[in-house]
Amino acid sequence: MPALRRRTLLHALAAAATVAALPAPLRAAPPPRRVFVVLWRGPTDLDRGMRDYLARAGLPVEYIVRDAAQSRDALARIVAEIRATRPDLVYVVTTEATLGVLGPVDDPDGSDNVPPDIPVVFAAVGDPLAAGLVRSLPLSGRNATGVIHLAPVPVQYEAMLSLFTPQRIAVLYNEAESYGHGAVAQLRTLCDKSGIELVTETPLDGAGRPQTALIRPALERLAARKPDVLYLPSTSFFIPQAGAVTAAALDLGLASFSGNEPMIRQGSALAGLVASFHEVGQFAGYKIERILTGQARAEAIPVESLSRFSLLINMRVARRLAVYPPITMLRYAEVIDAP
Repeated sequence: MPALRRRTLLHALAAAATVAALPAPLRAAPPPRRVFVVLWRGPTDLDRGMRDYLARAGLPVEYIVRDAAQSRDALARIVAEIRATRPDLVYVVTTEATLGVLGPVDDPDGSDNVPPDIPVVFAAVGDPLAAGLVRSLPLSGRNATGVIHLAPVPVQYEAMLSLFTPQRIAVLYNEAESYGHGAVAQLRTLCDKSGIELVTETPLDGAGRPQTALIRPALERLAARKPDVLYLPSTSFFIPQAGAVTAAALDLGLASFSGNEPMIRQGSALAGLVASFHEVGQFAGYKIERILTGQARAEAIPVESLSRFSLLINMRVARRLAVYPPITMLRYAEVIDAP
């Protein structure tokens, strides 16, 4: 090989070796993906779990966070912002917020919702099929997927019966929220079959809006019926005030059972069949990673719940009420002694 050509080849190889040896941070990094986070009641372990998962996965993400603060008008403005900014993906928490973002699956218009080409991942939606968010399960039939955070109502009902032998079950729920209607209807059917009386109250004002000031009177009316257990179905209105709601129930001598973790860990509910909010958020993060990395489209990813729920028992409340779980239950329940 002529000397000139040999020197040219050596220079080219040296240059290639220099580029290959450059430290990784000096190489062009992929641009972060934009994830628009829609909250309904402020930050929770749901969105923290999602962020934790994506951080561990090493996926560069730019978060745009908006909180509707349980206002439908604010939610409509957030959706308008999503339509204008067109993020790579929308992550939305709770049934009410998801309905505002996606709209019902059979909505013939959809002009007020997120454009159908933007994928949506939802979390903390108790029954997406009953809420009209999906066409079917496990695949949603639209550009969306998500994580169900609640055990089915019949499973929660059986868990209640394993702890109590009730003749009368009381329910405090927010009738203005979508999930409450379906949960109460299912529970009423189950109670009718078992010969158990079901009594319900909801803290709504004359305009049909839930009011914190009406919670205590509603609980007092339920307590006057002397129920064996108070069931607190999932509701976005109660979770931010889990401590106050369950403390009021405890003051009235009501043993509470809930499907939401904060009611027991941060509140004074006696027990519940629950999923960890942080783990629900992590599962949603896994689905987001698959979409943003091109592994799967949202409509091809099943809507699922966690594979395991925990029976959570607060022994501080049990001692206060003198209502103790069966010894056999303590072998598989998670027992806490929350303050």
